[in-house]
Amino acid sequence: MQRLVLASPKGGVSKTTLAACLSVEASLHMKRVAIIDLDPQQSLAVWHGLRTDTGIEGKPELVPTGAKLGSALDRVRAQPEPPDLLVIDCPPGSVGLTRRGIDGASLVLVPMKCSPLDVETADLMKDICVETGVPFVFLLTQVNARRQTMTAGARDFLKERGTVLDVEITDRQSYAEAMLGGLTGPEKDKTAKAEVAALWQALRKRLAATRGRAAA
Repeated sequence: MQRLVLASPKGGVSKTTLAACLSVEASLHMKRVAIIDLDPQQSLAVWHGLRTDTGIEGKPELVPTGAKLGSALDRVRAQPEPPDLLVIDCPPGSVGLTRRGIDGASLVLVPMKCSPLDVETADLMKDICVETGVPFVFLLTQVNARRQTMTAGARDFLKERGTVLDVEITDRQSYAEAMLGGLTGPEKDKTAKAEVAALWQALRKRLAATRGRAAA
């Protein structure tokens, strides 16, 4: 079982939205995908409940947890056939829970908005990932085509601290609207679908590389 963790010290960076999008996209390519919501607000869990109410069940699966990551992981590992991928949504502002979520992960995805206040938190995420020995990548989110200079500046800043994915997630209303109905942006918007598909392929290559290193 591989673990993809989405983590950021800042709220409002599309972390939960991306956790939902990626778990659904991964379900199209893997037999079983599960999600864990570590945020006390339980936004990802609420989204999953809305999704179940629409009649979409089992893809992805929800592992109920609250803040008890250890017991949730134990329940997943104890399954006769654990999921191929576990997507963990970490809360903003809680370094302790973020560390617990990251520890032992296959890969950490760090969403970042293109603003000075957001990218300045990159050093904290880098330090946590380096200390835990977990590979990480940055992703620019809520990108606005009219703010290309700010986007370029954020990318250059993050490149000095780690790998920045070439894929970007644009500022699209469809992402938020879809979540309100238990869906994801890619299930309602062709452009969002292309963005998330490209993001998943980029992450899939890195997850495959981490599997190879673990096997070695």
